[in-house]
Amino acid sequence: MKDLDKLKILYRKYLSREVTSEEYDQLFDALKDIRNLKALKEEMGDEWEKLDEERSPVAWMDIEEAYLNNRGKKGGFDTNWKWGIGIAASISIIIVALMWKGRSGDDFLVYETGFAEVEEIVLDDGSVITLNANSKLEWAKDWKDNNRRKVFLSGEAFFDVVSIYEGNDTTKTPFIVETHDLSIRVVGTAFNVKSRGDQTDVYLDEGSVELGLHERTDTSVFMIPGQLLSYSVATTQLVEGNGNIDQSASWKDGSFQYTSKKLDYILTSIEDIYGKEFEITDMDLLNRKYSAVFPYSDWEVVKKSIELLTGVDLEEKQGIIKIKK
Repeated sequence: MKDLDKLKILYRKYLSREVTSEEYDQLFDALKDIRNLKALKEEMGDEWEKLDEERSPVAWMDIEEAYLNNRGKKGGFDTNWKWGIGIAASISIIIVALMWKGRSGDDFLVYETGFAEVEEIVLDDGSVITLNANSKLEWAKDWKDNNRRKVFLSGEAFFDVVSIYEGNDTTKTPFIVETHDLSIRVVGTAFNVKSRGDQTDVYLDEGSVELGLHERTDTSVFMIPGQLLSYSVATTQLVEGNGNIDQSASWKDGSFQYTSKKLDYILTSIEDIYGKEFEITDMDLLNRKYSAVFPYSDWEVVKKSIELLTGVDLEEKQGIIKIKK
């Protein structure tokens, strides 16, 4: 991955509040380099063109001035801790200013799940959302005033959206799901959205949806029932896969279902749910494909199921799981 691509990914994860403490440090360490500052300046400049009303009052010249004022006498960086704090604070102000307008605790209802926790949410429009583990959903309270229902999703959720008509009884009130990769526009339908890492997967079970792809603003994609699409802003590639409701949203009914999936894919999806980290060096094993159904019930059951499926032993210490043959 190119350095600029990585910087853009970290920046977007910061905006969507998915960034880890390690990634946060990586982002602001990278921004200490004036070349990276300028690259991100150009990237954020593009964002500002799209968000005229939310344009930050903090100018980039302030950051560059801070950079110049904190350089060492020989042109290198001053390693004084004030530099790191000053730049991080300046960048933070600008990045936060680029977040969606009005996105505060007072304007949104926030739902969050922990590891291995699933929650069913009934919104005040009647729509039912099942929120998977390690996920976050924000629901705009003022949808009746704006005639537009909107949620922000980080993680995974299954949506069963009800159709609502505006005052004239002919126009349906749209329902919009935002992730860091794309926007999903629906009126009344059932679909699953998984937004983890650098990719968003959308599976449509019933009805129809329209996808608006971030970084490809000239492209809109209309989905049909039974279709599975994956998109990432990192690559700007849209990929169609094979899906069905059992595989794409089996978690909703209490199980993990995999059909001819690489072990690497299986372990990554389980890491997201239980907050575990797998350590394995056998690439042949990681690339081996398996078909299986695991119960969602608890980690110990899943752990034993993986051992039985693969014929390996899992040794767990402080959340790190080593895979041994």
